[in-house]
Amino acid sequence: MLDFSINITQLALIWAFAGLVCIVPLFHFGRTHKFVIVPIVFVAIFISVMTTVDYLGKPFYGKPEGKFLYIFHVAEEVRGKKYITLWAYSGKKDRLFRFPHTNERERELKKAKKQSRNGVPQQGEFRRLKKKERPDETRGDLKTYPYPYQELMKK
Repeated sequence: MLDFSINITQLALIWAFAGLVCIVPLFHFGRTHKFVIVPIVFVAIFISVMTTVDYLGKPFYGKPEGKFLYIFHVAEEVRGKKYITLWAYSGKKDRLFRFPHTNERERELKKAKKQSRNGVPQQGEFRRLKKKERPDETRGDLKTYPYPYQELMKK
């Protein structure tokens, strides 16, 4: 919750500063102010965009590397192509991944969603298929299964 307040406050202050800088020329028409205002507004916009991306995040276009902990997913159509956006815990961070949709991937992720909603955390991984297994580049490469507590959390 604290992280939310800090980022919203940062954005509000940045935009308030940029708005103040934009209003200054209305009251003071000095030539030097006009040349200083433009770079300040661009810097304020850049900082606010970077803060917003940092706060809200953006999806990585590609599949997660190695194993990941499933959190949620949606299948969506973006500009005429079907994608799956996966929210997963990977690399010690919550991340969004967007990759091409296939029926096999959707089926596997629906199974993981159902198990996760029933209280069984799901781990997943994209595996490389052998040449003879691979009819095309995107088939049957996703595998999900219950999180292996016994293996990872030994006494």
